[in-house]
Amino acid sequence: MDIVLSPEQQAFVDVLVHSGRFESAEQVIVYALDAVRELDQAEDTEWLREQIAVGIAEADRGEFVEFTAEDIIAERRAARQAKLGG
Repeated sequence: MDIVLSPEQQAFVDVLVHSGRFESAEQVIVYALDAVRELDQAEDTEWLREQIAVGIAEADRGEFVEFTAEDIIAERRAARQAKLGG
């Protein structure tokens, strides 16, 4: 894979390597990709926490419906049957 960097990006990578912080440009890129992955995971975790907080608030207000796994299975079977015309 070839990666084309702007002159400013290449200069930054060179500074990081020459400073001894990284052994190679490849190591800089791997580190950067790992950082992006961690950021994405943190954002996903934050979104999930927000959704859980919404659900807890709704439940605290009594805005929920009790159901079981069997209820869901029966609902899906009925929907499939309706879709198949029968």
